[in-house]
Amino acid sequence: MSQWKHQLRNRKQRAGETIDEYTSAMEELWKRIDPKRKRTELDQISEYVEGLRPEFIVPVQSAMPQTVKEAINKAKATETAFSMGTDLSAYSLTPGYLPNLYGAAIPAQVAHAAFVSQNLSTPSVVTDSIEEIIERKLKEQIERVLNRNNYNNSYNNSSNNNIRRNNRDKECYNCNKKGHIAREC
Repeated sequence: MSQWKHQLRNRKQRAGETIDEYTSAMEELWKRIDPKRKRTELDQISEYVEGLRPEFIVPVQSAMPQTVKEAINKAKATETAFSMGTDLSAYSLTPGYLPNLYGAAIPAQVAHAAFVSQNLSTPSVVTDSIEEIIERKLKEQIERVLNRNNYNNSYNNSSNNNIRRNNRDKECYNCNKKGHIAREC
């Protein structure tokens, strides 16, 4: 029994594995763990969603499924949308599928658009708009970083000016002149 629970906790949908295949595996584990079906539906929904590949988690969670069947149907619909023109979940087998960019996962739509553009001879309108979105987001992030650096620099400069102003009021113990302290004399 604990072996099945361990498998259930660690069960993740693999690249190339369809929603139907993943669902069958999950249902088999649920039957082994709870043959009398006494576990709550919410537990099963949570386990199901947590094991999905990244591109399915947000769409399924945002649908706020009340039953496992609703979660499965939303995952299937999402899979169908991502797999347009290819076998179900075939896009997840392509090299560079959901690569990391500075530690953050690229949205599945971008990965799918890249897959479609690799496999079509004509450029896609969807690909162009996604590329524009990525470019705009990168520019915004760069601007934020630059603005943050400018703010820090101006803060540091004003702090240095305050230190200099404060030094004007200080009097040296060695020569009794204003504007510096003894160690600078």
